[in-house]
Amino acid sequence: MLETRVWSFVFCSRFIKPSSYKGEQHFYYHLKDANQSNALGFMLMIAFEIPLMHLLIHFIWSPFAANIITGLTCFSLAFFIAEYRAMSRRPISIDQQTLYVRYGVFNQFTISLSNITSININHDVIARSEHIKRYNFSGVPNVRILLTNPVNGIDAIYLGVNEPHKLISAIHNS
Repeated sequence: MLETRVWSFVFCSRFIKPSSYKGEQHFYYHLKDANQSNALGFMLMIAFEIPLMHLLIHFIWSPFAANIITGLTCFSLAFFIAEYRAMSRRPISIDQQTLYVRYGVFNQFTISLSNITSININHDVIARSEHIKRYNFSGVPNVRILLTNPVNGIDAIYLGVNEPHKLISAIHNS
């Protein structure tokens, strides 16, 4: 499924509308910590690096290795393009019963609103853990969700969103 999403956002992103996703209210994350601008910067760096590294590897090491590395770098560029386009089109959504966490092109994580113990603002750096799921491209995630019953071994979710207070308020009101 991930590959399908990557290629659909690379080639058909202009046809994908955020309103077509499940949920009554949608929340975005592309402006938090300039996520979309940072992705654009990485894409430009990769695009400028491809011909230079190809020539360098071609003449210093081997033409075959240059072709392999260039192909892998082009694939990573396609992934960044898909991620860049998905940021502003694939929202985190809620309806009366469910929170749908869609972050970039990665798989959707679904949480029942009745399973949420607490949701509040987060200001702390969050270390990796097998019981924590982080959805944040850069900086510190600004929303913390604690679950009553773990979902797939996850008991806390941290999100980075553009408007954390609106998301928290919407979940409290649902």
